[in-house]
Amino acid sequence: MRFPLPLALSALLAACVPVDNSGGEPPDGESATFELLDAEPVCGAFTDQAFLIVTEDDKDAALEACPDDPDGLEAELDARLAELTEDQAIVFFQVALGGCLQGHSLRGVYVEDDTVRPWIIKQDTSYGVPDVACTADLGEATGLLIVDGAAEATGAELHIGIINPDLDPPVTIQDAE
Repeated sequence: MRFPLPLALSALLAACVPVDNSGGEPPDGESATFELLDAEPVCGAFTDQAFLIVTEDDKDAALEACPDDPDGLEAELDARLAELTEDQAIVFFQVALGGCLQGHSLRGVYVEDDTVRPWIIKQDTSYGVPDVACTADLGEATGLLIVDGAAEATGAELHIGIINPDLDPPVTIQDAE
């Protein structure tokens, strides 16, 4: 069987295109000082979402979006709200995992105008690799952040990048300290 030359060349070139395994560009805004708390509340919504929490109403909105263990999450948020300084805000985030999405890391937090954007890097073992099937169970990862200078913000959005931890060059991801 013979293939037309342009088709064969395009298939060859497509196989040689390098994959950007950097996690992409950071979100817009200024890098913010933050603390990643040693807490992993359960949410159970299995979606990518973030909530800015400064008031009781903000806390209630986050709890409504989480069908699992709202009591444990509520207790954690109550304790953290009581400790905030006047320029701080809590960001509660959740990322969906499963299938080829095997893990995540927090690369940074950025504030632009009235929005706080945690930069999450998902580790996807199918990224840049053709014909991969993954069967890991669905899961989630959650985190609580205390973000300095974010009390005046009105919302939070996740900024998600993708890497494949199995591809070269290896990408080093530094979690918040």
